[in-house]
Amino acid sequence: MRRRALLRAAALAGAAGMAGCTTDGPMDGNGGGGSSPTDSPTDTPTDAPTHSPPESATDTPTDDHTASPPESATDAPTDDHTASPTDSGEHTDEGTATRTRTPQGNGIVSEEFEVTNQSCGTGKNAVDITFDGQAVALDGIIDGSDACYTAEQESVDYDPATDRMRVNVRAYRPDEDAMCADCVVDIEYEARYVFEGGTPEEVTVAHDGRDVASARQGSSSSGTY
Repeated sequence: MRRRALLRAAALAGAAGMAGCTTDGPMDGNGGGGSSPTDSPTDTPTDAPTHSPPESATDTPTDDHTASPPESATDAPTDDHTASPTDSGEHTDEGTATRTRTPQGNGIVSEEFEVTNQSCGTGKNAVDITFDGQAVALDGIIDGSDACYTAEQESVDYDPATDRMRVNVRAYRPDEDAMCADCVVDIEYEARYVFEGGTPEEVTVAHDGRDVASARQGSSSSGTY
């Protein structure tokens, strides 16, 4: 019996020692031994919402529209149109006229008309027509009513279909209010017409619309009225 009591006392002492080991640790707020919970939530949510950043307002458009420079005003046209024959001329108070023309085929390429003298006379109308190589020359006299009158080439026409040229010379008074000698005047003039392809077959000269002389190629002619 005594032995059984000793074994029981030893068993109780061992149990008390084990209880002391399990209660060693920090005291909780109530003065008792506290133990940290062994199970702490360690699971991290696997599906975290992912927000894509908004599109930047600075995105550069893919289409780059670059304004083309305006066409230069100096661009020359590709089509070269040759204009019809044009006249350019200069006139002076002395009755001198020089005119040039760009012809198509045969035609007049230059013209000259000049009053060479003016004086009281008999009121003569005359002209000499001369063919000279590729030129036609005129040497004429036209009358005027008083000493204020002079002369000018009013018109010159060349018809390539008939190969004929017609010149009209007129007398006129440049200043109607001028005071001049009261006499009939003879106004002398010279004219020259150069052709591109040769002189015309026939030339006629008129004074104030009235024919004075005609001549054919290869000859000279003079006429009066």
